[in-house]
Amino acid sequence: MGLAYYLYKLPKESSERDSPTNGLRYTFVSSKDVGGKHTKVSPLQWHTAQYSVNQSESAPGRTITPSIRHPSSAFTILYNDEPANAPVDMERGHTKGVVSTDGTEGYWLIHSVPKFPPVIGADYGYPHTGMMYGQSFLCITLNATQMETVARQLLFNEVTVYSKSVPAALAARFPTLQRAAQMAPVDKSPPFYSAQTIQSRAGVEFVTFAKSRHFGKELYADWIAPVLDVGLMVESWQHGSGNLPSDCSSDGGRRRHSVLNVREVSVGREDRFSTLKDHSKWAVGGAGDDGDVKDAKEWICVGDINRQEHQKQRGGGSVCQSSKLVAELYRGMIDEVEPCPKGKKRVYMVVETSRFATFSTGCTTFPFSSLTSFSASWRLRSFVSISRSIAFVFLNAGFVGSILKSGFE
Repeated sequence: MGLAYYLYKLPKESSERDSPTNGLRYTFVSSKDVGGKHTKVSPLQWHTAQYSVNQSESAPGRTITPSIRHPSSAFTILYNDEPANAPVDMERGHTKGVVSTDGTEGYWLIHSVPKFPPVIGADYGYPHTGMMYGQSFLCITLNATQMETVARQLLFNEVTVYSKSVPAALAARFPTLQRAAQMAPVDKSPPFYSAQTIQSRAGVEFVTFAKSRHFGKELYADWIAPVLDVGLMVESWQHGSGNLPSDCSSDGGRRRHSVLNVREVSVGREDRFSTLKDHSKWAVGGAGDDGDVKDAKEWICVGDINRQEHQKQRGGGSVCQSSKLVAELYRGMIDEVEPCPKGKKRVYMVVETSRFATFSTGCTTFPFSSLTSFSASWRLRSFVSISRSIAFVFLNAGFVGSILKSGFE
C-alpha cells in the first residue's frame, strides 16, 4: 500500500455538460507532497489527476480494487448508510467507508459517496448518483495493530455493513473488527461516544471522534470544537429540513468556540460552488470565538455527519489531523461562510498566511507524472452576516473534561 490522501470529488458543472468527465473529476493531496514527516517549505497544492474517479486507475480505484477483487487475502468491511445493494438505512450510523487489513497492514477510507464502492467480488466502479455533488475522501494506511481501535470506533458509529470478507484466521486476530462486521448492537448505556488516537504507518497521529445515536448532541459545536479547543468552519450537506445555523453561543456566560457553516468553496481558480452542490463533510480550524474568521488553527477533519438537527440522533463521527499545511489548504478554499447573528451586517475577512507544516500517511497512490497541479489562490475574502434565531444544546464542563481525559490518553 502506498500513500495516504485527502481527496475532493468535484461536482457536476452546467458549463461542462458535454464533457464525459463532468462530475467525475477530482483533486487530491498526498503524503508524497511533503516527503513523509519532513516539512516542505512551499504551499501545499491540490493536484488534479489524469484519471476520473470512476476508473480503476484513480486513487480510490487503486485503493479499493485489491480489497474487492481478491477478498480471500484480507479482512474487508464495506459500510454505507446508503448501500450499493440495499435500501437506505435511516436508523444506524450516517457513515460511509472501507476498512481492510491483510493482518500486517491495512487502510481506513472515509468518504461521503452513497452507494459506493461496489460489493466485494464486483469490478471497481463509481455510481452515477455520486456524480452530481462534491464528495470528500480521506484515506489512512495503518499497521494492523491499529485496526482494533478503528473497529471500536465503527461500533460506536453503528456502521451499516453491506459487503464483507472475513477470513477465519483474521477474524480470530481481530475480534472487535469481527463484531463491527456483524453490526453488533451499540451499548445503550453511557458513554455514547469515543475519542481515540490512531497512528498511520508513517507515524502521523489522527484523532477519531465516534458517536452513537444515543449521543444526542451536535458533533462539531458540542464535542469536536471544545475537545480540540478550536473554532471550526464546517462544510456539510445543507439540503432538506433541520439545517443548523452557525453557532457563536455562550454557555453559562462563557463563550464557546464558534462553529460556522461554509457557504461557498473554490477549488483552484476555476471550480467554485456552493454548499448546495456539495455532499462533502469536512471541518477546518479558523472560526474565532467572536464569530470572526481566523487562520491560526491547524486542525482539519473529514467525516460523516452533517450540521442538521436529525443528525444528532445518528451515529457517525470525524477523523481529525493537526496539520497547518493541510488545514491552510482547506481554509484557502473557503470563499464564504454563514456568520453568526449580530443584529446588523458585519464584514469578516481572512488573510491567508504561510503554509508550512507536516503531513504524512499512506494509502494506495498514483503516478505523479500524469498529474497537473494548482494551488488555492491567496486572496482576501469578505463575509456578510445575516440575522437568524438559533436554538442550542449545551455541553456541560464535566462532559468535556471526561472526553479530554478518555480521548487523548
